[in-house]
Amino acid sequence: MSTGKWNFIIGVSLLLTVILLIGCSTTPGKIKVKFGSKNDSTTSSEEQETSQSTPSYSKPQVQQPEIVFFTSDLTKITSGEHTALNWNVTGATKVSIDQGVGTVNSQRGSKEISPTADTVYKLTATNSAGSVTKTVAVTVTEPGPVTSHLPPPSEPSYTPPPSTPSPSTLPPVISFFSASPSSVITGGCSTLSWLVSGATAITINPGGIVAAASGSAPVCPAATTSYTLTATNAAGSVSSIATVTVTAGPPPGAPPVINSFSASPGSVTTGNCSTLSWNVSGATAVSINQGVGAVPASGSTSVCPAATTTYTLTATNASGSVSSTATVTVGAAPPPPADAATCEQALFDAVNALRVADGKPALTRNSYMDGLCRTHAAYMAAANTLSHDNFLDRANLIRTNIPGTNPCAENVLQANIPCDATFMAEMWHGSAGHWANIRNAAYTISGMGIVIDGGGKIWACQLFAGP
Repeated sequence: MSTGKWNFIIGVSLLLTVILLIGCSTTPGKIKVKFGSKNDSTTSSEEQETSQSTPSYSKPQVQQPEIVFFTSDLTKITSGEHTALNWNVTGATKVSIDQGVGTVNSQRGSKEISPTADTVYKLTATNSAGSVTKTVAVTVTEPGPVTSHLPPPSEPSYTPPPSTPSPSTLPPVISFFSASPSSVITGGCSTLSWLVSGATAITINPGGIVAAASGSAPVCPAATTSYTLTATNAAGSVSSIATVTVTAGPPPGAPPVINSFSASPGSVTTGNCSTLSWNVSGATAVSINQGVGAVPASGSTSVCPAATTTYTLTATNASGSVSSTATVTVGAAPPPPADAATCEQALFDAVNALRVADGKPALTRNSYMDGLCRTHAAYMAAANTLSHDNFLDRANLIRTNIPGTNPCAENVLQANIPCDATFMAEMWHGSAGHWANIRNAAYTISGMGIVIDGGGKIWACQLFAGP
């Protein structure tokens, strides 16, 4: 039996493009179709199976049409967003989609839609032998709440999903409520952080803070203080306590005290970030060099240096200044295995060949962008799904660490071993969005990263940038 081959690729720049590519075996059997989509906040992938069988008949006759696939780039969107319906039909003389879409291309195509409510779309394929149908549902949700709070310093970022308030039979749940640091010197500050679900009202006292479901707030108590978070809904109230212990600070006329200043982790590979954390008491001004600038007396911030960097925190009051340093060591990302490195270069060369054939200058490969690509390829392999998650972070890192760059774009794909660079490049070439990134003369440098997982899947990412 001949083997089937499918590939699935996604491209993004300031506009993101999603395509579906299918390869089928010549021997009748089951065809597995993999598809996915990407917008600023959502990635999804699904699988569906259709069956082919060799028709058996004694005389020529017209067969009913076959709907190879009928999918939506996104099966769940927020109100006001767009998605696209995609289809591939064989043997039809007419293809139509309800819900106001109407008659469409009878073979394959794509149609942008923007439903305002949950909608089921039905595709009908017709010929003289009859009609067949297939449906796809798109769920529409209202935009979630916007919060200006930063995520807790030591907790993962969390945004509650949008929901329609309704009476609850259970009291709220306080996942956590903490103070960091839990001990400060007189004049110092701590940060309260919390995560609550199922509440209609949240307050923190003392202070009378009216809180969102998740967030953080600085507090600077003059003495040891226990803060109580109370979460309430129709079923009742629950509470949690976080205590900030205050000890004697420096005597009047003394310089500030830097209680702590650190970088975690202290060592990263190219393209990754570290978190600076600090706590200062008795200062009227606190700042960190290397472009960080003025900061509060306690807090944390993320830094993503391109090379080993020493950060200096300076605390000042009327009596003088004190400083402390924290170093983030940046090492080169480990080289990919030989087979992945060979595939990277082959795909990079194949893409350049397409550019040159189109009359555009070849791209120059950039090792820093290679590292960003390999990190994202590993991320996709671990999640087992294609995505452009955190693309804007990669774009900002390129602009920050490669002087003179501005526009950025990204293509990704997933294929199977053995590495066929020409075939993979042609898949990008065959997609309007991916080809637009490749042939854009504004891009002059590029990175390529490939990870081959244990199942033999090739996960590839290519970044583009220019002045």
